[in-house]
Amino acid sequence: MNLTYLTNFFFVPYGLLVLALPFIFIYGSANRRLRPLLIGFWITFIIGLGGTTPLPRWILGRAFEILTFERFTLSAAFMALPIVGLLAARLIDRHQSKAVAGLAFAAVLTFVLPMVWISISPFSANAGLNVDAVDGFLNRDGHDRYRYLTLGFGNSLPKVSTYTSANSVDGEYNSARLLPEFTHYGTAQLTSAKYFGTAGMEALRMMLRHAAHYGLKYIFVHDPYYEPLVSFAGWQKVETYDSGSITVWSREDIPPARPIPSDAMPTAIEGLLWGTLPLASSILAILFAFMIPDGARVRKNQLYEFPVHDEEGALIQEAR
Repeated sequence: MNLTYLTNFFFVPYGLLVLALPFIFIYGSANRRLRPLLIGFWITFIIGLGGTTPLPRWILGRAFEILTFERFTLSAAFMALPIVGLLAARLIDRHQSKAVAGLAFAAVLTFVLPMVWISISPFSANAGLNVDAVDGFLNRDGHDRYRYLTLGFGNSLPKVSTYTSANSVDGEYNSARLLPEFTHYGTAQLTSAKYFGTAGMEALRMMLRHAAHYGLKYIFVHDPYYEPLVSFAGWQKVETYDSGSITVWSREDIPPARPIPSDAMPTAIEGLLWGTLPLASSILAILFAFMIPDGARVRKNQLYEFPVHDEEGALIQEAR
């Protein structure tokens, strides 16, 4: 399983860039102009390794429990690209067409690797899962008065929430999940709890234990691994969909969901700004580009009169 994690969180994000790591450190440290870039790469590279080293936890503190670290991996890759570009230039100068072919092959392989990994990875995305029956169940008979949870749905989780008015205690965006069951154990999506080891399963157990507090009545299971835990926590199977691949579990003693007060909820004006300001800023920038004249373009189009030489005055001066 460690090899799986190594592939998922290191080889797949970096691709064949890992082969250039020795050059990045050697050349980046030898060139004074590249040292700031190397330092930035080193910091983001270490933080991107997550809990592999104690440094991210020391730097991030409590945020370590809720942040996802692929953003740091992406930043590290960006900072490494200028140094890798120098390596590519050296190779092309020395080996010419062979280097171009090799670099092109490495780039293509780097892009193909994630696509292949998605199809063989145990972290299956389940993007093709048909969730219409799940949405239909939540949208009928007042079921949307309760919260729900999906287990084993992978990346199909947002497909469910998009087409139903019912609320879930789970979600895709890690930093927005501020319930104690998430922040205490530092897990990500509950729908993939088993892939987060002990922390993931403990967070799921705590959520099931506090189900009445959150109005969590319905659980949709697409992975039999979770069924014993759900059954032991008091839920009963009520329906099955898609030839038994999705099962619906319910508890009768769960009250309807009530709003959960949180100081992290945005105000109405913040929601309005979030929905309008980014797009408005882009439109405003485009308008400024057309309305405000470019000084360089204006100077280029401006005609200057060539000074006329006064030949007659020069001749008179010479005659004197």
